[in-house]
Amino acid sequence: MNRSEKRFCKKSAKKRPQNVKCQYMDPMDTDYKRLQYVRYADDWICGIIGSKEDAENIKSDIINLATK
Repeated sequence: MNRSEKRFCKKSAKKRPQNVKCQYMDPMDTDYKRLQYVRYADDWICGIIGSKEDAENIKSDIINLATK
């Protein structure tokens, strides 16, 4: 994101409510990683934005925690 885009985001963020923020990171960046999960009753799902290797590592960590 270049400087003018960041300035635009900052200006527009001031106009919007406080709970809505502009992202300052590029989600398509190769170093950008995120883990999100959703839980409903006794079910859950884990979503990973990152490499397949990251996803497999997290999957093995979850399996190790669940089998303890």
